[in-house]
Amino acid sequence: MALSHAQILDQQTAQLLANAPSDFAAKFAVQAIAPVLKTIALELRHTHYYIIQNQKNGSWALSNLSHRQMPELAKNVVYAYSDRNDANTVRLKQMPQDTVCQGVDLIFLLFKLVSMKEVDSLILFEQPTNTNQGTEIVRAEIEQLWQTQVQRMRQHLA
Repeated sequence: MALSHAQILDQQTAQLLANAPSDFAAKFAVQAIAPVLKTIALELRHTHYYIIQNQKNGSWALSNLSHRQMPELAKNVVYAYSDRNDANTVRLKQMPQDTVCQGVDLIFLLFKLVSMKEVDSLILFEQPTNTNQGTEIVRAEIEQLWQTQVQRMRQHLA
């Protein structure tokens, strides 16, 4: 019997918590963000996405987007694809040869986004073969939700 979307996200969240560093501050931070990430993930269609990354150092491919009328409103994004073929097509057409497509669990993808200060947003392409319309996850919004969750947990502990 196949697991439901929520059950897969529960497993991914449990894995994130199990792999958290053992020091109290880091474990507390991961415990605070885990429910935030799961709430966001439940709104998305898939539990696994493909990103393009550098083959040697594992860094994720960044794209710089700028507003047509206001180029000063540029932002850095990471694209995540629900279909490996879509990611490979983009990689082969637009990326350097030393890049590969890497599958990433959604919870880890969102968790890593928070730590990537150079990234403003994650753009998820939910429908295979449609790389024109994506769902944007803004890193700063996740950080804000995380900070709110940390404050709630601290008040609960006090």
